[in-house]
Amino acid sequence: MATMMRRQSKQAAAVLAAFALHFSLAPAFALSGSTFTSSSTVYVVNTFTADENWTVPYGVTSIDALAVGGGGGGGTDGGDGGGGGELRQTTSYTVAAGNVMASTIGGGGSGAVWGGSGSTSGGITYLTKDGATVLQANGGAGGSGWTSAQNRAAGGSGGSGGTGSNGGAGGLNRWQQTEGIGGAGADGPTSTIATGSAVNYGGGGGGGACYSRTYATVSGAAGGAGGGGSGAGHTYNVGSPAGTAGTANTGGGGGSGSACDGGYTSGTDQRTRGGAGGTGVVVIRYILTAPSTPDLDTASDLGTSNSDNLTNDSTPTFTGTAIGGTSIQILVDGVASGNACTANTSTGAWSCTTATLTAGTKAITVRSSINGATKDSASSLSVTLDLTGPILTPSAAISKAENITSIATVSCNETCVLSITGGADSASVTFNTGTGALDFKVAPDYEAPDDVGANRTYAITITATDPSSNTTVVNYVVTITNANEASVVGTPTWSGNIYKGVTLSLSVSSNAPGKVRFFMDGKRISNCLAVTTTGTYPNYSATCSWKPASVNRHTVSASLTPSDISFSSSNSPTASVFILKRTTSR
Repeated sequence: MATMMRRQSKQAAAVLAAFALHFSLAPAFALSGSTFTSSSTVYVVNTFTADENWTVPYGVTSIDALAVGGGGGGGTDGGDGGGGGELRQTTSYTVAAGNVMASTIGGGGSGAVWGGSGSTSGGITYLTKDGATVLQANGGAGGSGWTSAQNRAAGGSGGSGGTGSNGGAGGLNRWQQTEGIGGAGADGPTSTIATGSAVNYGGGGGGGACYSRTYATVSGAAGGAGGGGSGAGHTYNVGSPAGTAGTANTGGGGGSGSACDGGYTSGTDQRTRGGAGGTGVVVIRYILTAPSTPDLDTASDLGTSNSDNLTNDSTPTFTGTAIGGTSIQILVDGVASGNACTANTSTGAWSCTTATLTAGTKAITVRSSINGATKDSASSLSVTLDLTGPILTPSAAISKAENITSIATVSCNETCVLSITGGADSASVTFNTGTGALDFKVAPDYEAPDDVGANRTYAITITATDPSSNTTVVNYVVTITNANEASVVGTPTWSGNIYKGVTLSLSVSSNAPGKVRFFMDGKRISNCLAVTTTGTYPNYSATCSWKPASVNRHTVSASLTPSDISFSSSNSPTASVFILKRTTSR
């Protein structure tokens, strides 16, 4: 007994040393993960089978966890099976993103060797949060050999704390007079934390069989549910294998070896060792919650506001939050689109881009998945893809008659914002962006073009932008056409006094080119019948030489026959003249 106590004390010290070493080195190993669904609740299950660190991801606020100590090693010589490791568990344990959950997995005890070392207890399993202990599950006790009292030995004790399972009872020996049959290992306790797999942990190891002269074969006892190893059987004059080891990562006790006092038969050592205890385990589960409703990313939301969910981006990007580390897939009208992305472990933020989409209104949802389980966002986002710009009326070509200020009223086939954006003649017009009215600042004159290039065409560029930021640019060309106009002829003029028989210059101005006729008292002046105008628009003039043939008061006038057929003929006002008698002779 003293020897066993010293052995257990040494093992406990070794486990504590390993625990301290774990936190100084802080090793990190890959997790094995699974999921299962219970009553529509999706659980993510992480199983720790070695010393591991796990950082709580964003979105996880509580966990359920269990810890199982290592199983005790099986005895020998037809003795007890090893005891199962202790099961400890906690539910709704509060955690926060960034907490480091560390596991130290208790090792299984070693099986006893006949005539050599005895079995050892299983190691302690720890679960800590940021260094503080959350769960501590003790290891199961090791099994013993047969006793000189020749009675069935007591089974190996279970893990301390009352939740471990006892090992199976040892087999009978009776000094080779009859066979001994080991007792079955007890079932391990049931975890209240469902993980989608077996819920028993820490099954006891089965007892081993003893030597028999009566029967050729004696079977060992079965291990208990929860990973207990079976005890070794015995075949007369042949021996048997060692006791079965407890199942790894269940905390199951090892089965006992066999042989009792069979010793050597036909040169074969029939005395076998006990099986090793199963290693411990830590299991953590948390609920996979639904990701947030996706939002159209600012870079893709090209509408007039950041909340109208209008875009002209055919491969829009969406953002949101989800459980950190989960894979995110965008669903467009229920169908996966684009490559999956991953939610940031610390913040839960994700950003995914769809494949190329067609125009129209789409229902956008998001699916979060991990270890094969999925959870969809509770609601969808309605997004409208407008991929074409507005259509403007009128089209690019406009023809307007001269002398008119109104050009056109520009309109869109949808809601739009209009603006005038350069075109070399924009300085010549005004544009009302609210009504779309486009007008000349000054009515154009065909005969006196003031456009750039003086070619009677005005280049004006107008841009229309719809709520999705699609733009249409129209380069308007406004062509000015010639209109029929009335010509204007001024009152005839001359310089100085007019004398009979003395030649003078008679002049008249007009706004149109052509032929001018001069009249005195309504009668044509003979040498002033078709005087061609000179000058440029709108300043023309015609001059003729006139020698009056009579004295006293008379009237002078003129008429214009335009050479430009867009002008009509016109008559000048009548001028009154007084012709004097010449005072000197020729």
